[in-house]
Amino acid sequence: MAPVTHRSNVYSKNGVAAASQPLAVSAGIEILRKGGSACDAAIAMSAVLCVVEPGASHLGGDAFVITHKASDRSNLAFNGSGEAPHAANAAAFPNGIDLHGYRSATVPGLVSTWFAIHEEFGLLPMEELLAPAIEYAENGFPANTGFVRRIAKHLKDFPETKVFSTMGIATDLTVGEIVTQRNLARTLSLIAEQGRSAF
Repeated sequence: MAPVTHRSNVYSKNGVAAASQPLAVSAGIEILRKGGSACDAAIAMSAVLCVVEPGASHLGGDAFVITHKASDRSNLAFNGSGEAPHAANAAAFPNGIDLHGYRSATVPGLVSTWFAIHEEFGLLPMEELLAPAIEYAENGFPANTGFVRRIAKHLKDFPETKVFSTMGIATDLTVGEIVTQRNLARTLSLIAEQGRSAF
């Protein structure tokens, strides 16, 4: 028998925000309250997710976005998937593409996609959209259970990794402990000030 859930529908006159992390949702709602577009809210939420959910969302990732403009019922898709390095060729991967490590990486597409969407649909300045993410990265946020578990799993799978220390995240983190990522805050600040070319 399927479990019974009691999640009610959400209705709004001015827009809604949904994401996997409450801090990202809060950022999206705040942007909408300030008069930002749905795409502005999506950019703000994506940036916050890069801070609070780096195992699934990060500046080195991709973005795939479909937009709909109600005024003329048009749709526009943004493909922010990174391409392989130009020097890559099939012969270099006789056993297929690695799932982990430097040979699995593509050129990051997320940041460029933020700016492409913003150029088309943005209403508020990029500095304002990235401000919540910069705030959480600089001053911290409480680690939730998922954040702590992802670190533990990554360390179990890759015990020699230095990625967390490079990011300024303690590997013995406990739930509720404040996480800061000042290097990420600086990177996001540069992107906010200088645009996609900073990345």
